[in-house]
Amino acid sequence: MTSTLLEIGGSWEERWIHMRSLLQGYKRVWLGITDFLIDGVFLSASTASRVYYTSWKSGQPDGGQLESCGMFEPAEGVWSKHIRLMPKNGTWSDTSCDGQLEFVCEKKGSRRWRPMCPRYKKILKLFP
Repeated sequence: MTSTLLEIGGSWEERWIHMRSLLQGYKRVWLGITDFLIDGVFLSASTASRVYYTSWKSGQPDGGQLESCGMFEPAEGVWSKHIRLMPKNGTWSDTSCDGQLEFVCEKKGSRRWRPMCPRYKKILKLFP
């Protein structure tokens, strides 16, 4: 079974990733989407199927041919021991594909979603 870069499929998953990214202190995380083939049409990097759920930041995507990869940016929130107060989810932007961002890999088909990305040197620990 293979693993892929994070592909957010809905608002619930995005909220969960948002929370975990904030807990880890991540500011920008790669998304497994690209518009490399057709500018402005984002496809899953693992399946080449069209991405239907998106959460683009206002004015995004805007990169043209120079920004063909997607990234997730968690919104800053206020944390307490039991309650998280956050005005919104994170947002997506397009970016150059050669930057150094944090990453989350997922292994589909498993009963538990875990970071599985053996090709990379560091792995986001989602289950402490």
